[in-house]
Amino acid sequence: AVVAVVGGFVRYRLSTSAASLARRWRVGGGDEGDSDGDSPLAALLVTAHPDDECMFFAPTVSALQAAGHRVLLLCLSTGDAEGLGGVRRGELLRAAEAMGIDRDDVTVVDDAALQDGMDTHWPSSVVAAQVALWLDEFEGRRDGGGGGVIDKVVSFDDGGVSGHGNHIACARGVSLVARERGIPALQLESTALPRKYAGV
Repeated sequence: AVVAVVGGFVRYRLSTSAASLARRWRVGGGDEGDSDGDSPLAALLVTAHPDDECMFFAPTVSALQAAGHRVLLLCLSTGDAEGLGGVRRGELLRAAEAMGIDRDDVTVVDDAALQDGMDTHWPSSVVAAQVALWLDEFEGRRDGGGGGVIDKVVSFDDGGVSGHGNHIACARGVSLVARERGIPALQLESTALPRKYAGV
């Protein structure tokens, strides 16, 4: 596997070949080539719950923005395991703003098949369908002059970082769509607990 260092903080394993990173995948069109001034590069961050974006991906978001990427966030649940979905959705929007992500670039899914819970099974096919739907809608906005070029999708790996089943399903569903559409996918590498909490 190819390993990339993003922002010097977290390591990512690429689920596509290194050569594919040289491509620029235009949503819906599959066109190749570098972005121009009319089509800025954008990265889609796919998370499972509100707070994943700041707990696990904040350094990556910062690094992508510093490199000139617009970051868009797709959160696949409201995090309603304890009946606080509405509260957590609001916290997510405020956290995204603090991280420099526009509220209009945040999508929170509330799907009966994707409810927050350590013991709740998320079908990879449903995750993939939600990501594909988001990409299709983004294509529509792009056709209307409000899109850009999706350069990469960022999410968890098969270890889910914390081992949470929803994170793992998120990774698998994103990988399905990434392979199908030919878009590079970056996966946050899970590490052993001693290293995870050692701060190195």
